[in-house]
Amino acid sequence: MSSKLALLIIVFVTISTVGAFAYAGVHSMTDAHEPQRSVEPNAIDAQDEEFILQAALLAARGDLKKQLPILRTLAEVYRSQNRLKEEESCLLKAIGIVHALEGSSSVSLGASYMRLSAIYFAMEDYIRAELAGKTAVDIFGKSCGMDSINLALAYNNLGWIEMKHKNYSAAESHISAALSILRKTIGRKHLLYGLVSENLGVLLLQKGEHANSLKAYKEALSVLSKKLPANDPVVIDLNNRCAEVRNLLNRKTADRHCERL
Repeated sequence: MSSKLALLIIVFVTISTVGAFAYAGVHSMTDAHEPQRSVEPNAIDAQDEEFILQAALLAARGDLKKQLPILRTLAEVYRSQNRLKEEESCLLKAIGIVHALEGSSSVSLGASYMRLSAIYFAMEDYIRAELAGKTAVDIFGKSCGMDSINLALAYNNLGWIEMKHKNYSAAESHISAALSILRKTIGRKHLLYGLVSENLGVLLLQKGEHANSLKAYKEALSVLSKKLPANDPVVIDLNNRCAEVRNLLNRKTADRHCERL
């Protein structure tokens, strides 16, 4: 998977080994509690911003509704610094507050679990990554419906984690479910559909289903080649993948022919 795929989609995002792990691309992952900044984004550096947010968090002690947006913003600061343990801590505290408050956004809660699964994936803690991913799927399925893009992204991410476990049957089921939802909602020509199709190609290649893998790669390429420049690393990587699988299929055909002689 190309290092440029930053969607799990987490938007889940620079992805290299994570694939189209869609954590940052979740639709509607913010809610009305998101804090508004009174300064330009580059006016203060991350260290100053962390200090200000920590002070605000201390001032909001005892008021869960005020703490929640501060924790979410602080988690984003840690994310920008790739401080995964600190981001995890903020997200877990935010999740605890959401569970304690009535009327909190289920979409934001699902997005938090989705991001948490990406953090655990990056930490190579695949058991907790899978658990958080399954929780996100459950939340989005109940709150957004079975045909929501949020659910599709959660399925995609869970499938990628299961692929890491070599649980190929479950992974294929979930990535295929993601594609089915995307076909109904945004259609086959959307960039996101192309990225998830590539994930399916990766999975099928690992399963040894070379012909089906090539089919998935071709479908991904038909989308991504129209959405991205020809010299984009994603398009170049996918073209190379298609060529490699074609060579594998040609060698298999030649080997079978030799066996018959």
